[in-house]
Amino acid sequence: MKLTFHNMNFSIKEMGFSLLSAIFLLLVLSGVTAVMVTFTVLQNSGDAVEHISIYADDAAYAGLEWGRFQVMQQAAGVMWPACSVAPATAAWVTTIAPHTLAGVLDPFSVQVECVADSFEVTKNSWVWHYTITSTATGVAGAVPGDLNYVERVQELELMR
Repeated sequence: MKLTFHNMNFSIKEMGFSLLSAIFLLLVLSGVTAVMVTFTVLQNSGDAVEHISIYADDAAYAGLEWGRFQVMQQAAGVMWPACSVAPATAAWVTTIAPHTLAGVLDPFSVQVECVADSFEVTKNSWVWHYTITSTATGVAGAVPGDLNYVERVQELELMR
């Protein structure tokens, strides 16, 4: 059986082959599109976690600065009373709760840990060696294993 369209002759077999080719081409293009969308989503989520990590680093640094400020408020040679003396089985730990920090650091919880060690420089003159560790964790209640969970630790040693 032959069909004629504007002076063109097509057989039924030729028309079926064109339809199958078009369907195959659409399936291949939709598969490639799906893969491209998946890669784009993964790339964007990776970028988001990278930005959150930078903020977590800043929150940990804020905890260090807070701890350093507390130490520097003491007179020279006088230990910060909230700091535990080494060797301690459990160091002193305080938590700066979420929503205490401002701006983009607001969702982070920061724990500041302090251990102090002293030595006598001259008779009755003491110098304290502090190790302050700040750990910033979580975003909006995220727990380890979540995609948006981050944890950053920074440490500072100083003498006063």
